[in-house]
Amino acid sequence: MTPNITFTAWRGVVATFHLLAFMVTSWRIVHRKRTRGLWWDDYWALFGLLLDIVYFATLWMRVPAGASIPQSRGVTLFWLTTTFFPTVVWAARISIGFSILRFVPRQTSSKTRKTLHYLLVLFGLFWLALMLEKWITCGGNKAWEHTKAVQCTLGQAVGIITLVTDVIGDGSLIFASLFIFWSANLHSGQKLLVLSILCSSIFSTMAGIVYAVFVFQADSLGANRGLLISLTANIKAAITLLVCNMFVVTMAVHKLRGHHEDMETPAVSQVTEDTESKGSLDEKIPA
Repeated sequence: MTPNITFTAWRGVVATFHLLAFMVTSWRIVHRKRTRGLWWDDYWALFGLLLDIVYFATLWMRVPAGASIPQSRGVTLFWLTTTFFPTVVWAARISIGFSILRFVPRQTSSKTRKTLHYLLVLFGLFWLALMLEKWITCGGNKAWEHTKAVQCTLGQAVGIITLVTDVIGDGSLIFASLFIFWSANLHSGQKLLVLSILCSSIFSTMAGIVYAVFVFQADSLGANRGLLISLTANIKAAITLLVCNMFVVTMAVHKLRGHHEDMETPAVSQVTEDTESKGSLDEKIPA
């Protein structure tokens, strides 16, 4: 069953999510730079923002279902969306992962830190695997470039792999957040920040489920199939980027409400002034 909503309305909803993600992520970067708190989670959020700007631009290259599209434009649009959509999503997840890493003491929980580092590498491998599968599937057979829709059909396999990696990725972040919440010696303000990271992962999961539903119900969407999948992919990317900033927003709101307890993470308090490790992932971690 196709949702009874016009193309213009769909695009307006998607644009709203993207613009919110732009504003919140931009505020995060400026805030962290002003407070000298920039770290790897911020850099990955910035990377996701830059990619999402390009991905958002592809929304305006789309046409309503049934309308023809020039071949060159359709091919360019497909490859842009195929490349930037998963990259924005996984960049945001990696940003959330580094936010969790802030709460792990560097010296007393080295095994936990290593595990989180391995998890972040796994996220990168998931992204690479998804990209390679799409590039091989659609690059090896270019007959789709000459169809009216100019759309490569990725098939159920890609949808299943995307869903599985989404579940593993978000599930790992949820488990890591709960582990830090219960095992680390955090005060109430820090626990609130960890809960914000947990909520970020949950919202990301919900957006992924909505996208998966549209992918697996593609045959029932009729002529709107490609368009609706693309629009829900845009919403998923925008929401994932938006919620990866929840950690920083929560911290700022907490301080604005007059709570001035030390919001530094355990990792910060245990880092020495030794500059020998400067430039590594375990360099001084700002709050």
